[in-house]
Amino acid sequence: MKLFLRSPRRGAVSLSVNFIVMLLLAVTLFGFGIMFFSHMFGSVKKVSLSLDQDTERQINVMLSGSSRIAIPVTTKNAGRGSVVYFGLGIINIMPPAETTGYFNVSVFPVGSNPPNFHFQTKDKFTLHNNEKKAIPVVIAVPKNAPSGNYAFDIFVCRDFNDIPQSCDKDNHDKLYDGSRHRVYINVR
Repeated sequence: MKLFLRSPRRGAVSLSVNFIVMLLLAVTLFGFGIMFFSHMFGSVKKVSLSLDQDTERQINVMLSGSSRIAIPVTTKNAGRGSVVYFGLGIINIMPPAETTGYFNVSVFPVGSNPPNFHFQTKDKFTLHNNEKKAIPVVIAVPKNAPSGNYAFDIFVCRDFNDIPQSCDKDNHDKLYDGSRHRVYINVR
């Protein structure tokens, strides 16, 4: 009488194949999980601080006149969650003529209770006599901003000895041209 015994190898191979299949499924699910979280939390965009050629050309034309500060477009339409670029041009023509100017640019919302807008500028820099600089003023519109018109004051301060640490309406003696510059965003 022959006895047929099961070979222990067949079970071991079966166990190994099941283990490999489960391992592949786990790695695949882990990969999808990483992709999902990077998509959800990695959606913050890096904002490039550059202007298009047309805006730079408009700034250069405006600074060729008697203006020390130029903002070619002061009103823009934007959707919620979008980023708005305003071009800002500065020329250092204030006396004394041989002095390097140290500049600081600041942006402040106008109004009593604005949504949480985010601002980005190349805020501190130096300009030699008669040197021009065109910089972007970037304003990020929050995703939950109510529809409406929002105003922002841009202040440009200049000092002869050091870069001004703060630049706003209270620094009258450091305001480059003695005034604020206002831009508007219409949120749709």
